[in-house]
Amino acid sequence: MNRFYLNGDGFFTTLLRWHEQFCALPGHFSRLKAQSEIFGLDLPFSSSEGLKSWLYEREIPDTAAVRILVSAAETDRLYLRKGTESEVTVELRPVNPDLEVLRNRGISLSVSRLNYQIPLPEFPELKWSHYQPWAIIRNHDPAGYDTVIRNENRLLETTTAALIGVDRDGSLVLNSHTGEVLESVILTLVSEFSEKNGKKIRFSHLLMSDLDSFSGYFYANSTHGLIPVTKINSAGKDWNFRIDPDFAENFWDFYIGMPS
Repeated sequence: MNRFYLNGDGFFTTLLRWHEQFCALPGHFSRLKAQSEIFGLDLPFSSSEGLKSWLYEREIPDTAAVRILVSAAETDRLYLRKGTESEVTVELRPVNPDLEVLRNRGISLSVSRLNYQIPLPEFPELKWSHYQPWAIIRNHDPAGYDTVIRNENRLLETTTAALIGVDRDGSLVLNSHTGEVLESVILTLVSEFSEKNGKKIRFSHLLMSDLDSFSGYFYANSTHGLIPVTKINSAGKDWNFRIDPDFAENFWDFYIGMPS
């Protein structure tokens, strides 16, 4: 098993390969580069083109979710020095075969009953490595397609994706909690797509009270694109939303059509 899973000393990014295209590859390289500087681990590639060449050397299906895992080669090296030797591997997962259906019909989410606190506030980047709290929270809230993580009254993100609110005027509210440590690849692209299409966006912390004030939500990650949210459940209360599958479909065409 990869040392990332055994010891938590590393980081990852997950990108989509869609019909031989590596989607948003420059964004994923930038994220890996930023993480390598935070964790003090080296990378076997120094540019987006280098990452592309490195991926083409692996046996990757034409369409797959591709997780790039970077872990420390020595257990006690993490955080101790820059340029620590690393092990970089690829983990492949199938792409959800119902993506088109999900974009048109939407999904339901549930808000976690557990209150999440960052274990070490001075090291918020550890959220995705040493502690893996998302899996624990998800096991406590199996209802719905995915679980929304909350910190008291603040909605953070889901266990697998960013959460985007849709205001009453149709503008998108991108959760500023997502990307506080590392820039979110998918939110950067949603922002770029929205600006090109004249759709207003703003960044804000999403709150539980927004469930009453927003007209809808999107679930967003690098392997799904945008999926409309039809319902959010919290402690037995349901919020039902209108969905806009056209925006999700148009974003998908933009996303998979970008040159890697």
